[in-house]
Amino acid sequence: MDADPRIERLWRRKDALLARLAGLPTVLSHGDFSAGNILATPAGATVLLDWATLSAGPVGADLAALALSTFTDPLDAYLAGTDRFARADVELGYRATLALTGAGRVHWMLSSGTRVPDGYEEFILSRLP
Repeated sequence: MDADPRIERLWRRKDALLARLAGLPTVLSHGDFSAGNILATPAGATVLLDWATLSAGPVGADLAALALSTFTDPLDAYLAGTDRFARADVELGYRATLALTGAGRVHWMLSSGTRVPDGYEEFILSRLP
């Protein structure tokens, strides 16, 4: 496939990244915390949809799906709202999950004939752990 060679190199690091993720605190994880699954009600409440992938996961992992769906970095905003976990742990969980999920999605897009969105690979690569 015609992936950016840096994405291919990233994917070859998957075992090391998974090992680092395994050492992080485990939290309840939505599993698909993306922009399409977050709604605001007229009363100002936030509602999360699609809990089908609810599971345990490394701290920070849910931020990766949000980042990949918005091309924004939610790390600082998340950390501003909590002091329960060490910044280094949250950041590693976020960045390693973003790298693995993003690289996997690039592979899926290319193998299925789906165009990789402009800037997607660069967004992933700019946030490596």
